[in-house]
Amino acid sequence: MLQPLKDMVEMELGYQITHALASFPYLTALYPEDIWDAFEYVGLIFQKYIPWDVAVPDYAANYASQGYFLCKDYKNKTQCLEEQQDLNVPETGEFSTFNFHLSDTALMLNVPIMRSPYDYNMYLDRRFENFDLGMRARSLRGEEGYWTAVAAMIEQSSEVSKLQWDTCIMYKVFVTGEGAKEERFRDMVRMICEPKGLDVEFFTHIPLYLQLRNHLLIEGASASSAS
Repeated sequence: MLQPLKDMVEMELGYQITHALASFPYLTALYPEDIWDAFEYVGLIFQKYIPWDVAVPDYAANYASQGYFLCKDYKNKTQCLEEQQDLNVPETGEFSTFNFHLSDTALMLNVPIMRSPYDYNMYLDRRFENFDLGMRARSLRGEEGYWTAVAAMIEQSSEVSKLQWDTCIMYKVFVTGEGAKEERFRDMVRMICEPKGLDVEFFTHIPLYLQLRNHLLIEGASASSAS
């Protein structure tokens, strides 16, 4: 998957890429070593923007993609390290972000404490993954049963995270995945967030990796029917 994705990105950009960064939701079976090996296999250098060898969590990437507390000149390594030290001091404050991700395969909710994209904290009870509540489950549960279960999981995560919401400024709400286009899901997020005056970002564009996945699925189906 990574090789055709690299080819697709280079085609979009119009030039060859040598470095890249990938972020991932929390997946227990995904190890950083597997990621480094995959990058090395296709001739890419994994671009670290945090100082330790871990897979970058999706909530840190969501935060960074908005430009919050990033280095002014990321290409100047010395200056960037100095800026990170200034950004990470307690005086900058601690912010919570609420991350909703609904895809065809899973519903994931994360409520990390973000001091900067380089400095974050995630308590285990603030992370929720349910692979039985991806949007594909609608055909099994029925529309009403499915959305009722999704609402219950969101309510549970909100209740567990209540203390964090009250003690750390809730700075941003990010909604990603195919579900970001689903009006019913959007309404659920708004009902929780808008009364609190929270700024919600819905990422409704289709990422390149999903475009590629859909393209490969269509190609595979065509090849199967032809044979």
